[in-house]
Amino acid sequence: MSKSIYLWAVLAVAAIAACSNGPADTTPTDNLDRVEIPEDFSFVTKKSVALKVRAAASVVENGAALEVKREDGRILYMGPIQAGQDVDLKLNLPTKDEAVTVTLQSNDTAQSARVLIDSGEATAEFE
Repeated sequence: MSKSIYLWAVLAVAAIAACSNGPADTTPTDNLDRVEIPEDFSFVTKKSVALKVRAAASVVENGAALEVKREDGRILYMGPIQAGQDVDLKLNLPTKDEAVTVTLQSNDTAQSARVLIDSGEATAEFE
């Protein structure tokens, strides 16, 4: 019996708290009017990056698997790569990203490189 009384009391308090309107003296419009945005602030959230990946014949004998990941681990590209044939990728990335990880898997070996992408163009070479 005491558990059900406790449960009803908790539900009553939750219902009363849910009905609260919060502070009555502020409105979203008032707060937004006071926001100051610096002149040099950019609302851009994404950037386009041209990534070129190339592999030497000694690294990629009969072809290999290529993987490009963001720093948070999200895969951006998975596909094949051949010796002497560059893989050109156009990536749309968050502006906060500074680099991508490029991994080349050939036979039983894997090579990875962290590639900086700040300039909008980047190249990863495996030799």
